[in-house]
Amino acid sequence: MTIKCDRKTTPIDTGREAFDIRDKKSRVVGYQWEIRAGTYTPLSDQEARWGYYSREEGDPMTFIEVWGSPTRDGKRYGPAFNRVVVASIEDAQAVVAKRIRNARKTNAKRFAKVPA
Repeated sequence: MTIKCDRKTTPIDTGREAFDIRDKKSRVVGYQWEIRAGTYTPLSDQEARWGYYSREEGDPMTFIEVWGSPTRDGKRYGPAFNRVVVASIEDAQAVVAKRIRNARKTNAKRFAKVPA
């Protein structure tokens, strides 16, 4: 059976890392992230009239998610739908560390030949 729910999240950890890399416009390249704890709260049919999240009966009603985005001069840019749900805070921290490593590696390649 499908349960109609509201979804709320609370930040657990946030951060930003600037790499020692600059893009073609001389902006500092980096990455920012947020680890969030969230809950789904069941809604009545009347409350769900204006929008809801679907959950199947037996699905967990709490979760931890990681959100992240590349930055230029400390400002976000790029994809907006980059959330991932994980099992624990340790898993979330591992996801963040991997995303930072990958972002640094990708940007080092991309901007290696950019004149300073």
